[in-house]
Amino acid sequence: CASAKPAPNVRPQLNMVLCASVETMNIEEMAAWGEFLGGLAVVAGLLFVSLQLLASNREAKAAANQNYATSISNIGMLLASEGDLAEIFVRGSAGLDELDGADRLRYISFFSNGMFRTFENLFFQHRARRIEPQIWQGAHVTLSAALGSKGVKEIWALRKDWFAAEFQEYVEAIIALDLHSGELLESYTKGGT
Repeated sequence: CASAKPAPNVRPQLNMVLCASVETMNIEEMAAWGEFLGGLAVVAGLLFVSLQLLASNREAKAAANQNYATSISNIGMLLASEGDLAEIFVRGSAGLDELDGADRLRYISFFSNGMFRTFENLFFQHRARRIEPQIWQGAHVTLSAALGSKGVKEIWALRKDWFAAEFQEYVEAIIALDLHSGELLESYTKGGT
């Protein structure tokens, strides 16, 4: 450091202190400082990745909420725009015996491939904590109300084997308890599902 030119705009006394500390620092001390700075870089990187994961999880949850809203909206719009389907819906709700042929097939398909599949997906999204509790509560009440219909219960009896066992248990509990309130919802939420 004695042969080195002093740094510009640095007082000669400070330059001597800096030079003295570099000359007295051995290779082990430099390695320790390097290791420390490397550790700080790793911690900063992990913090950045954690923040990115949190943001990604929030975005995934928002997408799941929006997906549910779109699915239910599409089902509702289908009923509202298709007069004959709305009429089939009304008759079918009184029981499958009220329908025949193509009308019966459309009603069964509407619930088994549309409504029940949507609610099964939502059930598992809820269990994975990917949707907001308020969204789940609304879905639970909607499904409970639908299951109050004789025709919907009959469809469930015909098609329940098409669905996952856990979702079957959930729907069977709604039917058995004949709940249209939040009581079953609370029991599933407290149970960690």
